[in-house]
Amino acid sequence: MRCLTPFAALALVAVLGLSVYNSWQISRINRELAALRMDVSSSGPALDKEEEFLSALELVKRHTERARELLAGGQTGRARHELDRSLRWLERISSLSEDTAGDAARGITSTISAVQKEIEKAMEELSKQTPKRRPGGNETAGSE
Repeated sequence: MRCLTPFAALALVAVLGLSVYNSWQISRINRELAALRMDVSSSGPALDKEEEFLSALELVKRHTERARELLAGGQTGRARHELDRSLRWLERISSLSEDTAGDAARGITSTISAVQKEIEKAMEELSKQTPKRRPGGNETAGSE
């Protein structure tokens, strides 16, 4: 048999080198793909929490606006009910934000607590007022 010429030997080494390099690249890409798949699978619930957070915020806004309308109409009992619903959703938001945001959530929680206290204080003041002094109340012509 004939020995390989130097050119053929060099070509064989180059082909083997390229094969090893391609195998290494393929394994590296497979590892990156596995890492990306793990990232995507772990971000799924986070997106769900974000959607839940936003829908809960929308419900808080809706109940608060409804309570404002009821207060303007002098219906404090129904307004209190709407504000209670709003407060329950605020508590849910607080727990969602604590799960996802850590330290930043504590700031949100303290703000929510302050808002809850203000709402409760306003509701107490409204419940103490007579119907004549309530916003939207029916005042008689000679009451002043």
